[in-house]
Amino acid sequence: MDRNTLQHTDVGLPTGNMFEQIRSKIMTVRDTVVILDADIADLYGVVPVHLHVSVDT
Repeated sequence: MDRNTLQHTDVGLPTGNMFEQIRSKIMTVRDTVVILDADIADLYGVVPVHLHVSVDT
């Protein structure tokens, strides 16, 4: 399959409903766009502490 014909799901990028899930978790705090660590962990299907461990290593 040609690289240009790959679907987003073929390369692990979010599509459709996943974009809406991400968009709904984005907030603005003191003029800074943020996503809470708990929301990122939820998107990946892990608990926040496991997210922290994977980021720290």
